[in-house]
Amino acid sequence: MSWGQQQGPQGYPQQGYGQQYPQQRPQQPPPPKKGIGAGVIIAIVAALLALVVLVGGVAAFFIFRSGSSESSSSSSSSSDSDHSAALKTKAETLLAAVKTGKPKEVEGPLLEFGMTPETAKTWFAATFDPKTAEDLGGYWERQVFPNIADIVRDFRKAIDGDQSIVRVTRLGNAADVASCELVICKYMEKDNLGKLFAAMKKPQALYIVTLAKPGSNLTSDQTDVYYFAEIQGSFAYLGSLQM
Repeated sequence: MSWGQQQGPQGYPQQGYGQQYPQQRPQQPPPPKKGIGAGVIIAIVAALLALVVLVGGVAAFFIFRSGSSESSSSSSSSSDSDHSAALKTKAETLLAAVKTGKPKEVEGPLLEFGMTPETAKTWFAATFDPKTAEDLGGYWERQVFPNIADIVRDFRKAIDGDQSIVRVTRLGNAADVASCELVICKYMEKDNLGKLFAAMKKPQALYIVTLAKPGSNLTSDQTDVYYFAEIQGSFAYLGSLQM
C-alpha cells in the first residue's frame, strides 16, 4: 500500500492523507408524527395572529387566541340589552394595564376584544344586508383583525393626555344616534351611523368607549374608541365601520 493510503473497508485501500472518509449511508425518512385530533386542535386554538403592541415604547409580540373572546352562546346579543357597564369595566381594565407599561399585563385585556374571522363573518351576515355585510366584513378582516393593537395606541394617547375617566355610549338605533351628545355622533360620524343602522336587518347596538379628563364634558378633552358590539356573549372591537 503506497504512502498516504489507508486500508478501507474489506481490505481495499482508501485515498487520502491520513483522513478517513465516512461511509455514506442512505438517509432514512423520519418516523411519521402522530396526528392531533381535530377536537383537540379546536379546543386549544382556533386561529393565531401575531400582534405588535406598542406599550410604553416597547414592542411586544402576542399570540391571538380566538377563544379568549367567545362564549358558548351562538347568537348575537339583543339590541334591547344595555351592557354598557360590562364594557366600561373591560375598558377600565385595559386602561389600567396600559398604564403599567408592561406588555404581559396588556395581553389579556386586549385579547378580550378580539374574535375570529369566522365569528365576524357570521355576525356581519346576520346583522346587515348582503352587500353591506360583505363590504364591512371585508374591511374588518383586512384592517381591524390584523391591527387590533391599535386600541392600545388610543389608550396610550389618552393616558398621555391625562384622560383617565372611562365612559361608554350605547347606540341601539337611529333615535339613539339623534340624541347622542358626543362630537362623533353630532358631526364626525353622524351620516355614517345613519347609514349603518339603515343597512341593519334588525337593530344591533353599537358602543363607543370615551376616555376623558376628570370633570370634562362630552364635547372636549376626550379620546373616542369605536365601535364595539356584543357578539356571542362578549364585546368585540369592530373598528370605524365606514360605509
